[in-house]
Amino acid sequence: MREDITQALPDAPTPAADKGERSKLYYFSIIALLILATEVVGFEFTFIYPAVGQIAAEFKTQQVAWALTILYLGGTAVVPVVGKLADIHGKKKMFVRCALCFLAGTLVCAVAPSFPVFMTGRALQASALPFFVLGYGLIRDLLPARLVPIGLGALATSTGISAILSTFLGGWLIDAHGFRATFWFLFGYMGVLLLAVIAFLPESPVRSPQRVDYKGALLLVLGCAVLLVSLGMKGVTLVAALLISVGLLVAFYQSQKRIAAPLIDPSILTRPAFFLTLATTGSLTVAWAGYGFLFPQLLMAPHGATGYGFGLSAVQLALWHGLPMGLGTMACGMLGGWLARRSGPRVVLILGALLLVAACLMVAFVAPTTDSAWVFRLMSFTDGAAAGFFQAGTQNIIVETVPAERQGISGSMNFMVQSLGGSLATAGLTAVLLKYPLGAGKAGQFLFTWEGYRTVFLIAAACAVLSLVISLARRDGRTPASGGLVSGAH
Repeated sequence: MREDITQALPDAPTPAADKGERSKLYYFSIIALLILATEVVGFEFTFIYPAVGQIAAEFKTQQVAWALTILYLGGTAVVPVVGKLADIHGKKKMFVRCALCFLAGTLVCAVAPSFPVFMTGRALQASALPFFVLGYGLIRDLLPARLVPIGLGALATSTGISAILSTFLGGWLIDAHGFRATFWFLFGYMGVLLLAVIAFLPESPVRSPQRVDYKGALLLVLGCAVLLVSLGMKGVTLVAALLISVGLLVAFYQSQKRIAAPLIDPSILTRPAFFLTLATTGSLTVAWAGYGFLFPQLLMAPHGATGYGFGLSAVQLALWHGLPMGLGTMACGMLGGWLARRSGPRVVLILGALLLVAACLMVAFVAPTTDSAWVFRLMSFTDGAAAGFFQAGTQNIIVETVPAERQGISGSMNFMVQSLGGSLATAGLTAVLLKYPLGAGKAGQFLFTWEGYRTVFLIAAACAVLSLVISLARRDGRTPASGGLVSGAH
């Protein structure tokens, strides 16, 4: 039965639509500012993809994948804590605090003399990962319900915009000035956007007074960290690490059942719609993050030494990969929001999973058989389109499932699963790829056999297939998205 959130939950805040709407220009200005502000999340990932070779050579390490993994790992701890604090103190206020921490981390990365110092800066940069959770929450809190599905889809397009800008701008900066120049750009960009957020972004009126479980956050991040480190282990050490990880994560879950204000709310997890959404997010993110990290490496590998690469520069990579991927994300993020409002978010998730399966299989079986640029651009466009549908469908399902005053914690739980999936993708798939070494290129870039790349992309495809099966099986999300007017309907 469909029921208004204010009827289902007497203590819930009054929706924005009931307070008297303002002009569409006002609401679209909020969306535009949030898109610009959340761009930095995409930048801190996509700037690294074409710079992997330079970073590995600069710091003389084969563990450069951890420059991405540590962001995801940081997200598992930072995002739920920030989401909880946002529900208590306000989403804009936490946005500002996270931005300041991000600026500090970016400065450390720009001047880092060693890989450990660089990784410290990257860990601080993880403070930007809650931006999407805060942005989605602000859209729900500030926009009329009828505009929420479109707003969520529009915010999902920011990953596409950053993919386009970062590969061209980042490619030029990396080729002309080295990878450190990208961090100086990020420092200036975030500084300007922080001033704009302080001056123009309204604060959310939604509050949910409660305590923050810092002990639980520590158990969670330690459990995830040990799990990720274990991916590079063997034998007895591997078994011991896995047992420690499972013990920490079980202790974390048990602690959440005993406290009044948990980081992960077991009562939300009992909702089939939300639990299935987390399962879809986890499996899709492994495939999506693995594709995003490994595909640029494949294209930038020298053809003469590998038999499959093209030796692309960072700017050329933008034309082959970043531009088509970004266009796909932008187009299908907006389209996904419209489809969710018209036909329900389930169909949007199905489309995203189908396209991601296709993208991974194309790389695994078609990439070594052709040198046509348009084929690789099609692969990247397909991957971007999958990402747009995935983000739009996921966020609309969460809004339909969870009440407004619990949006912060629910969005944090979803993003935490996304962070863990990304961690497993970059650390786990890289561990698999390292089993297929080919040597080192002239610039110090580590090379791998084609068999290794095919293996990791088939693993990514299998994860995308799992998300497709879950999306097809779920019974919820079949009715048009209401923008949060329907809550707890499943």
